[in-house]
Amino acid sequence: MESVVEGLLYVQGDIGLTLKEIEDILEIGEDEAKRIVLNLKNYYDERGLSGFDYAFRYPGMNKVLQAAGRVIRTSEDRGVILLLDERFLQREYGALFPREWEKRSVCGLPQLREEVSRFWSDVREEL
Repeated sequence: MESVVEGLLYVQGDIGLTLKEIEDILEIGEDEAKRIVLNLKNYYDERGLSGFDYAFRYPGMNKVLQAAGRVIRTSEDRGVILLLDERFLQREYGALFPREWEKRSVCGLPQLREEVSRFWSDVREEL
């Protein structure tokens, strides 16, 4: 909700509403959005397809890929993309990763610092 409210305030400037009034308006919209997503899920489920994929997984992965694209924009850019959720270990999500992500590391929190340090060390050696 916060990013939507911030975006509204930024785009509209001073719209003469309190934060609470904006939240109330968005809450009404949130119920409608939930209804639309559930209708989309049901639509695909009724046709023998995975409604969960179309309503949740694909839109969610689009957001992940868009966020990752902000890290690496050109072939010269280097960066670390951390997907800190066990869902990304599932085959269904891995199948949606771009081919450039085939060389990736999976680690737990205890190894995270070491893995990120190793990555940047390798980048410095490339330069």
